[in-house]
Amino acid sequence: MTTNLLMVRKTNNQIIKERILKAYYDNPNYCLHCGKTIVVQESQRTRDARVKKFCNHICASTYNNKIRILKKQPKARFIGLSPEDYLAKGLYQNAIKRKGAA
Repeated sequence: MTTNLLMVRKTNNQIIKERILKAYYDNPNYCLHCGKTIVVQESQRTRDARVKKFCNHICASTYNNKIRILKKQPKARFIGLSPEDYLAKGLYQNAIKRKGAA
């Protein structure tokens, strides 16, 4: 008697899970980077997939690195040089030549 009850309960849980997955895939979340549907993994809850914005960590890093503002930093060999040393090494003239060519 108890095994039949367990089987009925299991099938009811499967039916509920199928309904929830069908409702999710009727209106799924899409990856912000590649636009693919975010798939619900077998061991994952549907509500966890609803929170996701990216399909994987590669899409997340690519998307977030595109909007990151890069800071231009001076090269380490020029830090601490006096203006005289900078001019003496001809670095100023090289910078002007590059700027004029661009």
